[in-house]
Amino acid sequence: MLLDIGTGPSIYHLLSACESFPHIITTDFTDSNRQELERWLRREPGTFDWSEIVKTVCGLEGHSRDNWMEKENKLRSRIQKVLKCDVTKSNPLDPTVIPPVDCLITALCLETACRDIDMYNRSLKNITTLLKPGGHLVLIGVLGDSFYKVGNP
Repeated sequence: MLLDIGTGPSIYHLLSACESFPHIITTDFTDSNRQELERWLRREPGTFDWSEIVKTVCGLEGHSRDNWMEKENKLRSRIQKVLKCDVTKSNPLDPTVIPPVDCLITALCLETACRDIDMYNRSLKNITTLLKPGGHLVLIGVLGDSFYKVGNP
C-alpha cells in the first residue's frame, strides 16, 4: 500500500506509482483539496484537466500517449481513500487508524505545514510512524528556501 501525505488536489506524482501499488491512500489537511480530489475521482465536470500531464507520463513510461484515459482510470481505481491529515499530530490521520504502509510519499507538504526546522523534524517523525519497518519513504522537498510562489507574478 502507498500512502501519500499532503496530496493536495494533485495527481501527477501518483501516475507512475499506480503501476506498482494496487492500493493508494491520499491525504490532505485542507477540506478544499480533499474535495477537489474527490470530485476528480468521481469525474465531475469542471475539475482540473490532467490529460496533457497524463499523456506526458504515458510517453515517458514508453506507452502511447493515446492510452492516457486508461492510465487515469487505473489511478482512479487504485485510490482507495481520501483522508484528512495533520502532520503535526502524533497520529497524522487521527482519528483514522490504518495498518503500516509499504511506501509513504510526500511532496512539499512538510515545507508548507511547518514553521521551523524543529516542527519539520517532529512532523517527519510523525508521518514515518505510518510506515512499515523496512518500508520506503519518498520525500520530495526543497532546502534553503524561505518561500515559494504559486500562480502568476
